[in-house]
Amino acid sequence: METHGTYTETLSAFSRLGFVARPLNSVAYELCTDPKKWPFTVPESYTRSARVLLLRHDIDHCPVEAHRMAEVESKLGVCSSYYVLTTDQGAKWWDNQQKRREGLELLRQMQSLGHEIGLHYDALGNYLTTGIPMSTHLTETIALLKNEGLNIEGCAAHGSRVLTDLRTGQAPLSAYECTHPVYRDYVSYNIWKDDARGTSKFKEHYLSEYGLKYEAYFINRDWHYADDHVGNHGVKGPKEHAGLKAWEIKPEHVKTSDVMQALFHPIKWKGRLSGHSLY
Repeated sequence: METHGTYTETLSAFSRLGFVARPLNSVAYELCTDPKKWPFTVPESYTRSARVLLLRHDIDHCPVEAHRMAEVESKLGVCSSYYVLTTDQGAKWWDNQQKRREGLELLRQMQSLGHEIGLHYDALGNYLTTGIPMSTHLTETIALLKNEGLNIEGCAAHGSRVLTDLRTGQAPLSAYECTHPVYRDYVSYNIWKDDARGTSKFKEHYLSEYGLKYEAYFINRDWHYADDHVGNHGVKGPKEHAGLKAWEIKPEHVKTSDVMQALFHPIKWKGRLSGHSLY
């Protein structure tokens, strides 16, 4: 794992490249007509004055570390999007009533700081393991979060262990009553009809049916930056710059109108949020 490069230093590097961070729900996305691209596009009006950094965090575990990250961002004048997971192994706090109450209060505080709270969903993995229909799970979960005062407008797919195991052949299909071993069927975001680029036996829903305005993975971007399962981070795309850390990206690599989506998991930045920053 890296021993240098705090979160604030990473944000500083993005800023020096001319990227301005913003939560994903702050953009009025246009529908993309190119069938080879994701369905949502950042309008040109957003990139005229600055490069856009769509700053995103998946809360796979208890919101405590997410709250700490949100406070650091707030002190820097940065707002971002946090997607909360209520199923799968990492979200055990959700099943503990006391921890749930505490976690929801932290999420409300984060929202009051200007951050977006969205849904980190695993409707497909949850269906395969529990039999609960995806529509029921999505409807009930979103309603519960909204009833707690959270303005759920967007979502981001979660890659649960069950889906990973099915895609890689680590779990027998019969264990989940599946009979159609096609890779794309077990990708979490392929439940949405909004993305018409491919087919899936589980493509059954539209985002608007649940009051959702976007799916984070469906937004076209020029750059994709993310941390991995052990906390290392770097460029995932474009391929010619893959692996570069934020401070290794040169200004000449970035075009004036570029859009970057950056994904950071708060739990992986525990103990290295703050440090020397030129932000």
